[in-house]
Amino acid sequence: GRKRLVFSFEEEALGTPLTKGLSVSNQETAVNASGILIDYLEANAAESLGVAVKLIELINPAIVDEIFLQLFKQSNCNPNALEILKIYKLYAMITTYFVPTNNYFNKILSHILYLIETNVQYPEINSLLKYCFFRTITSGNQKPQRLLVPFEEELFWVENLKKIPITVYLLNDSKYTFLVESFT
Repeated sequence: GRKRLVFSFEEEALGTPLTKGLSVSNQETAVNASGILIDYLEANAAESLGVAVKLIELINPAIVDEIFLQLFKQSNCNPNALEILKIYKLYAMITTYFVPTNNYFNKILSHILYLIETNVQYPEINSLLKYCFFRTITSGNQKPQRLLVPFEEELFWVENLKKIPITVYLLNDSKYTFLVESFT
């Protein structure tokens, strides 16, 4: 038979965590988080923010890396580009509160760079990946971890990242408008 990729998209929640060495209670939390991640992917636009907040409230420092790995697992080989976009929006939301630990920080940044370099099909996903990359770096420089769950309004704006129009007026009475990524 064909080998199944362990670190690729699945439609069902995990039965066991992806990371080793978690306490029994953190293993249960990681498995519960996996179910909430599936709920988030299946949620419509009106419900997705509430499900994202539910997941973020469940995260604790011991399972941070587990959550990031689950996000990448669900984006790997996922046939649905809209779900991939939702996953990276959720990644951006989570990095307003948590960053990967030193054990995974550079690995996750390397993986995001790899995704940016290899994803040529979906520019919107690439823009969000670039935001995630810079957000991870800047959040990683703000040790210790943030102590408050982000406000729902903050998550709303992160989830709805849009390019910002910047108009430059020249001396010859002409003007140019550029769309700039909101994270620059």
